[in-house]
Amino acid sequence: MDDVASLEILTNIDLLRNPRAPIEARRQAAEYLAEHPNMVVLPVIVKALNDPDYNIRKSALAVCAHFQSPMTVEALIRVLRERTFSEREEAIRILGKIKDIRAVLPVSDALLYSDWMSIRSAAATALGEMGYEEALPALLEGLGDFEAPVRANVAEALGEIGSEKAVPTLIQSMRHEKGWNIRHMANALARIGESSMKPLIGLLAAQDEDPALREVVAETLAEIIEKHPTPAKIQASIKLTVDLLVAELPKRPKSIRSHIARAVLTRISGVVADQLIEAFANSDPDIRDQVAYILGDSKDPNLNDRLVRALNVANERVASGAARVLYFRGLNPRDYGYTGSL
Repeated sequence: MDDVASLEILTNIDLLRNPRAPIEARRQAAEYLAEHPNMVVLPVIVKALNDPDYNIRKSALAVCAHFQSPMTVEALIRVLRERTFSEREEAIRILGKIKDIRAVLPVSDALLYSDWMSIRSAAATALGEMGYEEALPALLEGLGDFEAPVRANVAEALGEIGSEKAVPTLIQSMRHEKGWNIRHMANALARIGESSMKPLIGLLAAQDEDPALREVVAETLAEIIEKHPTPAKIQASIKLTVDLLVAELPKRPKSIRSHIARAVLTRISGVVADQLIEAFANSDPDIRDQVAYILGDSKDPNLNDRLVRALNVANERVASGAARVLYFRGLNPRDYGYTGSL
């Protein structure tokens, strides 16, 4: 709605600001202004956030939520510090939407010091929506919250901010988390992207780590590789990731489950097809079989050309593996001059 006030709006503004008016009339005026939002009402709404009446304050919060105006920030911070549980939680949500840096410190305090889990969770989400690196110290400390839902929201907030400064703490938290919260830490690391790769590769390579954790790490690395705009820039990290995952393809005790390693490599096969073709040189027939299945399932439109070129390499295993995959994909390698065994 525009900022031209109708007679009804002006009448209700006057009624709301009149402390001598009957309380029910003032409540109805506040409700009317919440249902008919207009920028003209904001100054009186800011004052109404401090009204003695709870219902009037709730209507004022509804107007603040609608406009998400910087004009309301200081008043919302007072609500956050002084009012009831539900009002404080709503004020935090609104401040997150407004994204004003003045709110970072009070919302950070709510994350670290509130006795209520839902307020701490809302504060973490709001800090992520604001997106300021000034919130990092509180969020990193919040990763140690004793409630799992709060830690999950903190991790997601760190992912939204996307600072590489959060990577070491997220990695440590990921190692000590249980259940679904590991995924929240992984999501944050995936959103941070390239800066997360080396420490994640370190976890992937650590055979003494929990295999379930290493599986999540593998999937996270695949997401980073898949979404990176210039894969050539991270080629060394990609190669390490693929080498480690190829080594996990055979079934062994205490390893990443082979179907997970295979699924991850299939997901990024369009980026790493040449490296997978080279993996046919491995002496382990289980690895060669799994690589053949991965490439056979690949959706990479350029894969067939790469396989045809591989038919003529000197390594017999590589040429034979490429021929096998071409056959899987409906092409006869003999048509391309291949004379070896299938």
